Amino acid sequence: MKPIKSILVKLKSDLHLWDLLKGSGIFLISKVFGILGIYLFYIYISKVYGAEGNGVLSFVLTVAVLASFVVNLGLNTYLVKLIPDLKSKDKGRDIDVFVKSSLWIILLLSLIFLGGTFGMESLLDDNVVNREWIRELQYSALLCLPLAVVLYLASYYKTEGQFVLFSALQNNWIQILAFLFLLIPVWSRQSPLDIIQAVVVSAFAFALYGWIKLPSNGFVLNISLSRIGRDFKYFFPMLVGGLGFVLFSMTDRLMLRFLVDIEELGIYAVALRISNLSLLGLLSFNAIAESKYSELYAQGNHQVLKSFVQRSTWIGIAVSLPIILVLIVIPGFFLGMFGHGQSFLSGKIVIYLFCFANLITACCGANLVLLNMTGNQKTVQNIILFTVVLNIGLNYWLIPRYGIDGAAGATAISTVVWNLTAMFFIKTKLGFFTLGRGRRDNE
Repeated sequence: MKPIKSILVKLKSDLHLWDLLKGSGIFLISKVFGILGIYLFYIYISKVYGAEGNGVLSFVLTVAVLASFVVNLGLNTYLVKLIPDLKSKDKGRDIDVFVKSSLWIILLLSLIFLGGTFGMESLLDDNVVNREWIRELQYSALLCLPLAVVLYLASYYKTEGQFVLFSALQNNWIQILAFLFLLIPVWSRQSPLDIIQAVVVSAFAFALYGWIKLPSNGFVLNISLSRIGRDFKYFFPMLVGGLGFVLFSMTDRLMLRFLVDIEELGIYAVALRISNLSLLGLLSFNAIAESKYSELYAQGNHQVLKSFVQRSTWIGIAVSLPIILVLIVIPGFFLGMFGHGQSFLSGKIVIYLFCFANLITACCGANLVLLNMTGNQKTVQNIILFTVVLNIGLNYWLIPRYGIDGAAGATAISTVVWNLTAMFFIKTKLGFFTLGRGRRDNE
């Protein structure tokens, strides 16, 4: 017991690291239970709706999440940087005005996107555009509305240190509630659109819950265009960088939808979700570390920031590596849970490629987040734009030749490129690597 006690004492002596562990611990516990539920959801979809059901859900979610980042305008990312700065200047009233103004602008843009997708249907030629694509796009626009609100509110609650609310407003929990809805015997259980409709209802429920929990009446229409306009030059680069990153992470699924069968996309989505188990701990730490990076940078604590970043990176590696090894050794076991026969087992190579990319990501730490929170938004923007173009080109070249394995290979290569490029710029601009000894001045 003494070694454990001494470790805890040492961890508590570093208040910033202890805050990270406490916050990410809550988020990680939520993620673990969320992952268990989400895998039951995807197994259920595979058994009842087949690979096609997974494919349709993957495409609609991909477009909806991408659109929700667009209508957020980068405000959700900028909020994480803005709140600590306003608090340090005792401008709590400005936080309230900014949050409410942002929410109503996001809601308005979501409604415009929704109206546009339904309005364009009558303008399209059935011989040119597949009607199934249009229908899926319309459901994506409908889902975008609550997801955009949830995305913004999750950033707000995270920055305010309300980690329980932040953990609740995650896509996994939205899909778990949708799973519970699907178990109600009112669905046809024949059309994949059952899944999408259940997810849409669930997302609206979470968006309403998050809005109601705001400390003041969030439903009062309060838009300060002058407040938003004043900060535009700061949050717009974050929009470009954030949107680019989301597009980068979703290029493979978007292109697979139009270049291969929907069933193959479903298999790919399952293999991708399995490989992302290796990022579970890393994402939990990074989600909480984001606001801490901003806080330490705003305080000018460069040495403490360096130590905190490097220690966080080592924790991420320690959490991710065992899971990566398990996935590499027995990928067939996890894939076999989603269906009988050889169909889902064809995703083994996808898992191998993503595990390699995730290992590099763990070793490089939260590099883009760090650059964003230290005033280097334009650098992040340029890195992401370059890798998005690279990823699109590689997917376009490799998917027709190698199918889902080509998509995984393209994304893995691009992931390694942006990680190494970001590491270079962190060393150039901040003077240290994210992977280091993590010592403080008194050690």
